Amino acid sequence: MTESTMQRWDPVSGLRARSVAYVLAPLAFLFASAMTIAGPTPTASAWAAGAALVALGAACALLMVESDPLRAPYSRAAHLGVIGLGLGAVLLNAIAMSGEGLHHPREHWGPIAFGMLVVAHTPFRPSREIVLLGLFGAAWAGWATSLDPHLHAVPAGLSPVIGAGPVVGLTVFAALLADSMIRALRRWHEVVTPAARALVAKRREGISRTVRQQQVTALNQEAVPFLFRLLESGQTTDGDREEALRIADGVRASLVAASEQSWLDELFERELGLGRVDDPEFLAEAMAPDQRTALRALIVAVARHPGFHASAFDLRLRSDHGRAEVTVVAMVRGPEHAVRSEFAPYFAVMRVVFTDLQIDGEHPLRRLKFSYGH
Repeated sequence: MTESTMQRWDPVSGLRARSVAYVLAPLAFLFASAMTIAGPTPTASAWAAGAALVALGAACALLMVESDPLRAPYSRAAHLGVIGLGLGAVLLNAIAMSGEGLHHPREHWGPIAFGMLVVAHTPFRPSREIVLLGLFGAAWAGWATSLDPHLHAVPAGLSPVIGAGPVVGLTVFAALLADSMIRALRRWHEVVTPAARALVAKRREGISRTVRQQQVTALNQEAVPFLFRLLESGQTTDGDREEALRIADGVRASLVAASEQSWLDELFERELGLGRVDDPEFLAEAMAPDQRTALRALIVAVARHPGFHASAFDLRLRSDHGRAEVTVVAMVRGPEHAVRSEFAPYFAVMRVVFTDLQIDGEHPLRRLKFSYGH
């Protein structure tokens, strides 16, 4: 796990976490618009006021787009982009307010709107990164506020503190919230992981027992009756020797086939009845446990969907420069919006464990491409 974020510790929560961005981003823009249009003091520069709203609107739009679970995980580049646009909005707002009329620093909407953008990143980015960028933004907001020479009833030395105050407060709140949630999720994983490993070991033991039982059954069907016939007859013929060779070849082939099955083959053949996986190099065995879990859950959900077409399903694994390239093709019929909504949690998890996941194709046919090291 390269970055410790709420989204990475609990990918499915990204579906709910998106609502944080979808609430705070419009709220910040509406607050800034109301202060610009209906504020008690007219803006000194119309172009700067308009540019500030454009920059803030772009930051909010970028935040809402990048927080989509289907684009997970939320990247550092997106975070820097939103913060950069927000800093531009803060500076332009300060320029727009630096006219000749006296006004209170509360009429600068930049620090509060910027602080809302910082809080909106709580589910998506590490607390350390939130603190660093938030404090830089606070210093920037304090400097931008000090550019206004016409603040009412505020000593000159306190204007930077007043400008930075809202950003510092909201940054501390966001960092504490992110840190507490990540700690809780980490403790939950520490409790669940041993239980999950024990369950995997128990299932592996059960699968091994089933395989052995199937092998014994195969022996009972052919080898044991053949041996009894030999004992009863008391002699062997050329036909007996040929039959013994045929039975031995069959047993050997069965044992080799069982040894060459990966966990994906077992899933496809034993649980879903979909046949063998196209994995000649057994690359599936190199997947990490969380990658196996995510892919297994997606395949089972697809195969058990009422609109699933088994004839169109295909899964291939190939090696390419030290990485396993995986292609999954599936056809699931049904209303497109309903299908997308049903599989959105699975895609959200897949994008976290396979960061290069690509999804294309026209409904109802979809193709997934991703890779991992092996």
